[in-house]
Amino acid sequence: MKEIGRKLYLLRILYNFTQSYVAEQLNIACSTYVSMEQGLSNMHYGRLESILAIYNLSMQNFFSFTEEDLLNVIRGKCVILKDEDTPLYPYVITKLEAIIKLMAQLLQIATGGQNGYNKPLGLEPK
Repeated sequence: MKEIGRKLYLLRILYNFTQSYVAEQLNIACSTYVSMEQGLSNMHYGRLESILAIYNLSMQNFFSFTEEDLLNVIRGKCVILKDEDTPLYPYVITKLEAIIKLMAQLLQIATGGQNGYNKPLGLEPK
């Protein structure tokens, strides 16, 4: 549960959301959401799905990247495989898709969904 909470915390930081904002979107008390991020309370499947909907992520996307992946995005790095890892191509593709979707969403938020020519970025998730 702590790993999920940590990943939710990192997602929230990436999106520059406050705990109050996420709690408000979920229609729960801020203290309830804080305890979920800290891994102190159990979270049922439907609740996690609701949280991920705020970030427009599926369960598959969420579980495709690790805490380290999110930290690398925050740091401006994107390390998918380490040299010692054996390439597992379906796993790598799923992880890449999840990270690309996250990066595209963050880019759209940062640019207001527009490029310099007032045209949509065309980065809509599948």
